[in-house]
Amino acid sequence: MRKKLPALLGLALLGLSMIAAPSLLDAEDRTLAEARQEARGTYLELPQGSVHYQLAGDPAGGTVVLVPGFSVPCFTYDKVFDALAERHQVLRYDHFGRGLSERLSDRHDLGLLVGQLGEVLNRLQITEPIVLIGHSMGGIVVSRFTMDNPERVAKLVLIAPAGYPMKVPLTARAVLVPGIGEYLMSIIGHGSLTGRMPKNFATPYPQTDALFAEQLRIHGSKRALVSSMRTILFEDHSALYRGLSTTDVPGLLFWGDQDAVIPYENHRRLLVDVPDISFEAMPGSGHTPQYEDPGRFLARLATFVEQ
Repeated sequence: MRKKLPALLGLALLGLSMIAAPSLLDAEDRTLAEARQEARGTYLELPQGSVHYQLAGDPAGGTVVLVPGFSVPCFTYDKVFDALAERHQVLRYDHFGRGLSERLSDRHDLGLLVGQLGEVLNRLQITEPIVLIGHSMGGIVVSRFTMDNPERVAKLVLIAPAGYPMKVPLTARAVLVPGIGEYLMSIIGHGSLTGRMPKNFATPYPQTDALFAEQLRIHGSKRALVSSMRTILFEDHSALYRGLSTTDVPGLLFWGDQDAVIPYENHRRLLVDVPDISFEAMPGSGHTPQYEDPGRFLARLATFVEQ
């Protein structure tokens, strides 16, 4: 028995370490209320929860709505927001579970995020057709909204949209498994997500890395991301994009030719599925061309909006 005691103690310690690891390593050490105290923002109360948003500009110039992607809040539009607000009313907001919007106990699935967009527009009394812009996973959200509400969308803009099947890393596949995914996210999620953040850009932007890491400290952030990974991000939405051809909504597609998140070559598939959409390649830009090359982005967008 004495010979077996060290082995038993070792197994016990291993088991305790596996149980304790999530609480010891999890970087979610702030409440949403604490994060909001340190940030300037405006908030909208919806039936599901509160939403962080920014609204500026003159509605007489029409309304442009900026929808962010999978994990990064709406600061990806920092370099175009003010310029757009000089000519239009501009709205940007954080998805539920990201940035300074509420983390919900519900599934953070496509229905929730599309419904959130509609509720935000309704509460802000934006009733005229809008120019709707979606980045990355936001491209899926705005496409679904457009299909469901074509009368509310004057023009649709997609920036490196997610939604086509692609190779899923082994770690990400493990995260898709209920139970295992939550455990893995709790012990390696913060490091994995922050480590991948620079891949959104062809050129390093340390300030965006820091902003991204801060929002991940809010309780419930990784749970929301896991939910969206399982229900939106790695699903095949090609049928949704093909459906856009049945609407009369003009479209414009941007894609950085140095995209290291979603393959630049995916633009060819979308051009086949939506043959009437216009395409603007963004040379030298990565996954976030509106941040990396705002001048070129704004110039092409202005031409499209004013056509």
